[in-house]
Amino acid sequence: MIRKLRIMIVDDHAILRRGLALLIAREPDLAVVAEAATLEDAVHEAKRTTPDAVVLDVHLPGQSGISGIRGLLELVPELRIVILSMYDDFEHVRRAFAEGATGYVVKSSTHDELLDALRTVARGEVYRDPSLPNPNGPNPVHSPIDALSPREREVLRLLALGNTNHEIAETLVVSVKTVETHRAHIMNKLKVDSRAALVQHALAAGLLGAD
Repeated sequence: MIRKLRIMIVDDHAILRRGLALLIAREPDLAVVAEAATLEDAVHEAKRTTPDAVVLDVHLPGQSGISGIRGLLELVPELRIVILSMYDDFEHVRRAFAEGATGYVVKSSTHDELLDALRTVARGEVYRDPSLPNPNGPNPVHSPIDALSPREREVLRLLALGNTNHEIAETLVVSVKTVETHRAHIMNKLKVDSRAALVQHALAAGLLGAD
């Protein structure tokens, strides 16, 4: 039996949430386990259901959805976050990836593109909507490091400094399992399979400059 990808939808428009839920429900490998209209509700639902992926709108009551990415990742470190937004400018996309999103889809895209994004991030890959402007110009994911969340960058820095998983867990006050999850995501995103390669990426990104 195929394990379905468990998805939470976060958008302040009930009609859009219901439409997305119906769309996803038709897919044999996807399932909606929660819906939320605000970031506060999203945090509550993330604690309750621990979804695998989140479809997150940028424009939410009181604050930007992008500002809530770190909090959701702190709750569920292995969570994959796909931004679904009307904004297609460089700054919004750059900020979303910098905060830890692993996918970005604009609302003018087709349903198939959103489904493709969810399946792509579920594989541990980064999805960037092909309709975003200037494909040959500045890209918010212009280097693999830019796809890492702030916590993943910190884990990478500590790994590159020679810390073990247990030492990193003590430093960050998290479980060893959480560190192992971060490490797996980092190696997947950077497409490396050794600590030496991680060190090279950390050096290139200037993560060791202060040490």
